[in-house]
Amino acid sequence: MVFKNVDAELEVDQISFDDGWDMLQVEDPASDTFVNVWATADGSVEIHLVKDPMVGLDYLTLYGDDVSDIQLDIEERSSFWSTEEALREIGRATDRDDRLRAVYTAALSATDAESDAVVAAFRTVSRDDDPGIRLSVVVATGYLQTPGLVEIVADLAASDPHDTVRENARILLEGIERERGGGW
Repeated sequence: MVFKNVDAELEVDQISFDDGWDMLQVEDPASDTFVNVWATADGSVEIHLVKDPMVGLDYLTLYGDDVSDIQLDIEERSSFWSTEEALREIGRATDRDDRLRAVYTAALSATDAESDAVVAAFRTVSRDDDPGIRLSVVVATGYLQTPGLVEIVADLAASDPHDTVRENARILLEGIERERGGGW
């Protein structure tokens, strides 16, 4: 759940207060990434607010057996990007920073059912003339590690004309392989 242009911390603080969530973790000032963690009053769902400097976005991740009711409640009370909006923005944005944000937003907001559309869009982005835009596919794949996206990153590692893109793609692939124990 990627926030649109709102003060994410203020929004989540208000929702947590209204709904009686318990604060489990407060931002560590020594950390580069801001993370606050709450649990619903019944303890069934954890809500993580992440202010991620790597991609310049604020987002929520929810953990628990059934997060759908909490997700719907939160979505009704704040403003979030849909994957469809992010994918449209990738094709429509003319500003480089807006395109980068749209790529990251698409990866962070995609559900399993939407991953094919993300793969198709990222395949196009991976052929952009701007190496920074192509590199955004590598970074975004670190957040959404589907086989289709990993395949795109493997192609970038093997044949991208820019050293930085190739090297970062190789590093990500090595990390994914290590994390997954060598396979899907």
